[in-house]
Amino acid sequence: MLSAVPRKVLLSILFLLLSIATYCQPKSRHFVFDYSFTVRNTDPGKPLQIWFPMAASDPFQQVRIISKSGDLPLQQTREPEFGNQMFYAHTDKADKAEYHFSVKYDVVRYEHLADVAAQGSVSKKELARFLQPDKLVPVTGRPAEIAALSDPSAPSRHYRMTSAETADRNVFRKNTDHPCFLIG
Repeated sequence: MLSAVPRKVLLSILFLLLSIATYCQPKSRHFVFDYSFTVRNTDPGKPLQIWFPMAASDPFQQVRIISKSGDLPLQQTREPEFGNQMFYAHTDKADKAEYHFSVKYDVVRYEHLADVAAQGSVSKKELARFLQPDKLVPVTGRPAEIAALSDPSAPSRHYRMTSAETADRNVFRKNTDHPCFLIG
């Protein structure tokens, strides 16, 4: 039978080990994410195709679809270049002014601490590919003008606003159809 002192020492060590194990677990957060949007200004009687991204599980998050709905049937598909999953909806003849879609996800995200120096290097070809402009991510025109407004002192190869244009910030208004873009 163990004496009182060694028993206290063993219990203290056990408590310490459990505390360390709990502390070493990656931090996580759990939430429900509702991704909903509306497609407006459709051309009545014409074909309509809609793609939107699908959240994916990886080593740093677990994603589960709780529900999905849309005014058109949703199909899950995969984009061939990078393998990203997405939802696709289509009709041969649009018959509504607006189409509504929603996907509700159950998500658990885990803390991700990365040692950047331990990562393998990226080839020059891969780096060049990811640093190029993309037709879906414009880097000239109006987006460049808006970026120049946010930090006129930043070095850029893009168009800069003149001081008169920068002073007259009322030249821009919020576009209600696309809330993340400004139009002049």
